[in-house]
Amino acid sequence: MKAKIFSLTIVFAVMFCCFSVIHAQTADVLLKQVQAAFDKGDYESALKDLNILLGKEPSNAEGLTQRARVHILIGKDAEAFADAEKILSIDPKNVIALNVRGLVKYNKKDYAGAVADYSEAISIDPKFVKAYGNRLRANIRLNAPKDPILYDYLKAKELDPNFSPIYQSIGVWCLQTVTRCREAFEALIRLEPNNEFGYFGRGTQSLAELDRYATNPGRENLNEIIIKDVNTALADFNKAIEINPKTSDSYNNRGRLKYILGDYDEAIADFDKAASLNPKNFQAFMNRGTARRTKKNYDLALKDYAEAEKLQPKSGVLFLEKSLLYREIGEIDLAMTNIGKALYLEPKNDDYVILQAVLLIDQNRYEEAIVKFDSIYKSHLTGGFRWLGRCFESAAQGDAYLKLQNYVEAENRFRSALQHSAGECRERALFGYATVTLLEKRPDIAMETLAELDKLNPKYPGLREKRAEVAAAMPAYNKQQAEWKAKWEAENAEWQRQVQANLAREGNLSGGQRKTSKPVNTKLVGQALTDFDALIARLKELDANYANAAAKLRRAQESDRKNGNVNSVQFYKGTMNRAQSCLDEAHRIIQEYLQKYDSILDDSSKAILEDWDESFPTSIFY
Repeated sequence: MKAKIFSLTIVFAVMFCCFSVIHAQTADVLLKQVQAAFDKGDYESALKDLNILLGKEPSNAEGLTQRARVHILIGKDAEAFADAEKILSIDPKNVIALNVRGLVKYNKKDYAGAVADYSEAISIDPKFVKAYGNRLRANIRLNAPKDPILYDYLKAKELDPNFSPIYQSIGVWCLQTVTRCREAFEALIRLEPNNEFGYFGRGTQSLAELDRYATNPGRENLNEIIIKDVNTALADFNKAIEINPKTSDSYNNRGRLKYILGDYDEAIADFDKAASLNPKNFQAFMNRGTARRTKKNYDLALKDYAEAEKLQPKSGVLFLEKSLLYREIGEIDLAMTNIGKALYLEPKNDDYVILQAVLLIDQNRYEEAIVKFDSIYKSHLTGGFRWLGRCFESAAQGDAYLKLQNYVEAENRFRSALQHSAGECRERALFGYATVTLLEKRPDIAMETLAELDKLNPKYPGLREKRAEVAAAMPAYNKQQAEWKAKWEAENAEWQRQVQANLAREGNLSGGQRKTSKPVNTKLVGQALTDFDALIARLKELDANYANAAAKLRRAQESDRKNGNVNSVQFYKGTMNRAQSCLDEAHRIIQEYLQKYDSILDDSSKAILEDWDESFPTSIFY
């Protein structure tokens, strides 16, 4: 009997061992099948095999882990969460389970909870690159500070430079925060050549750099470099649209580039497409309105602005655009109302203050306009790039000062506008500059300025009449110039005659005797003439240096007025000291000359030098 029992025990043991080996082989086969299906993206087959495995072995950690991954990929968040929780009850340090649980929380918009799970996974495995990528994405949703976001990006990139999701995530953040990170889009394009977001992002980064030309009514003429950049960005949006022709923003941004190039009809076609794909695309309606306003299709533009206002009733830029439109059609009161709305929404936006000041000029309220312009500098408003452009601002101020008959300030503003502009604004600045120089009795400069304006736009309003005014002023100006020249030549001739007469009274230049008992020192006379020429040259040099110092001081004062630069006091002192040193040096060398050659100079010669000495400090100094 004992022998029989022993035999049965042996049989059962062998059978158990065989079953265990078979079961182990079955689990291994199933997991291999799961991985193969997973690699093919056949998640349903993978899930079927995993359910078989876990039906036989409910606590199989690898099986639970793989099923949690499959559940999250096919959108079964509740099942994924349950698997992750079960894994963590068995193995609290399972980083894949923590990552899956974090993904479920992210999908439920529990971004803080997701960050906590990803952070725990990273603390367990500091090289778990997916956790860095996922934490980066969750922190973006939380509007976290840039430091943790950039840390996760750089860490993930260091661990796996070919992990493409990090480039997509950081690209989204860059576009949201208008941050430059072109390298992320470049990497995404390299790793995933058919990912539209890479091309869209790179094109949008280029557009951001070109934005000062995008809707600026005073934008500069496009040079070859800018045109090249625009075409490069266009190629990116063309590729993005080729990959996915149903993305509204790609058409909108491509339309903005076409607008920059002046292809307004094609730009409007792209804005049409963007609006049809996404009727809630605020930018598409606003940009189409701006393009139509540029084409002077004001009624259609107003309809677009009305649609845009329904979508974003608190957009200051929209009211700025509406104000510009109403100003163009002469509805100044409506323009003022709309810019008032923009200022109510964004009281510290200097663009809105500038346009309000321009509208005050249109209403002949020039002094109020100047106060508005001054408020920009005193309050330190936004500064930097301005939607309306520096030319627009400077030319408008020039108009105000011109109306107030402050020609010095008007000239300064028009000159400033010409330094920051081309195109339509340059035409306006040229006309204003010609007007003020004509009023300042400088028709020669006005004539040259109008000649440039004529080359740019021979049909500029008022150009013909202004050229006639300048032509009428030229004869009197030429006559005056001729009189001044004749007077100067006469004074110079009289000076030379007096010098010769004075020398003759002292004696014979060729070595003859004085009429008095002392002989003429011809060597001293010759040296006096040579030194006098050097004196004149030195005085002219000092005069130029003085004028240069005065100009620098004037620019510093202007900068101080605009920017409130409290450190400029020292600069003022240095400039004044340099200017004063020029005066002191002039006085000194004149007195030295008078003392050295007192014996051969009579009173009239001394008087001429003293006149020079007196007139020198009358150079402009403020």
